[in-house]
Amino acid sequence: MRKGLVFIFAFFLVSAASVCSAEEIDLVGEWRGPLTLHGKQGGFVSNDGSNCKIIFLEQKDGAFHGKKVWTRHGRERSEDFSGVAGPDGKKLYLAGHADGYFFADVLGPDEIVLYYLEDGGAPKAIRRRLKKIK
Repeated sequence: MRKGLVFIFAFFLVSAASVCSAEEIDLVGEWRGPLTLHGKQGGFVSNDGSNCKIIFLEQKDGAFHGKKVWTRHGRERSEDFSGVAGPDGKKLYLAGHADGYFFADVLGPDEIVLYYLEDGGAPKAIRRRLKKIK
């Protein structure tokens, strides 16, 4: 009986330690990568994503903020966002300050897959595989 209780206690200690030790990646910096999207107005589009970058400006205690910057018709535009990381550090949740929501899977310290959803008059869904620019 004691061995069983010791085993259960040890299991919970290891499980708690792994949850508490989940490391957040350092997001701060510029991220770029190819994208695939579908929009109501333009259908399917895929490209190398060179006209758009995601910049994480600051990160603290599981929260962060930044901006997406893109070029359209020769003019640079940007939108700020705010976000938080999930408890395991493997999921990111972001809200655009003007519109849209991002979700991301962290694949490694320098790679994430970002999903963007926007509704309204010009709805679209985008998936981007981003790498941190060093």
